[in-house]
Amino acid sequence: MEIIIRAYKDHDFETLEKIRNNFELQYLLLANPKPNTKLRVLQWIENKTAGVNSVFFVISNDKDETIGYAQAVELDLLNRNCYYGVAIAEKWRGKGVFTKAVLLLEEYLKNTFNIKKVIGELLISNVTSIKALEKTGYYKVGLRKEHFYYKSAFHDVCIMEKIL
Repeated sequence: MEIIIRAYKDHDFETLEKIRNNFELQYLLLANPKPNTKLRVLQWIENKTAGVNSVFFVISNDKDETIGYAQAVELDLLNRNCYYGVAIAEKWRGKGVFTKAVLLLEEYLKNTFNIKKVIGELLISNVTSIKALEKTGYYKVGLRKEHFYYKSAFHDVCIMEKIL
């Protein structure tokens, strides 16, 4: 299955709305989820696609099915680094999409903005994503102890980086 990252299209809305309303996934993304109406999701998409120091892509396959999204934020063009995030819809997890999307985003950031380093923050309990990133050259550079609150407890956050 070929994976691509591309601009948002109207038919992507349904999948992105499901992602934004999946509380467990939002926690994994270090977000504090709220119920999202169609209007709130549209506003979120507009904000993501209009960001000056960020990029936002929909992850899709060769059949143009919506799989998730990939983004880079806090693009620092002087120091050539940024933070990234990838969200995969539930039915597409475990199929290698995450790794392919991360590599495509890295390639874009390097070729378009000359980004040298990408940084990710993940819940330390998100072992699947941490292992997938390590296989593509990311390494752990830090730990934020009791940094993220959800489910009535504070959780540690792993900081990972990759030099492109």
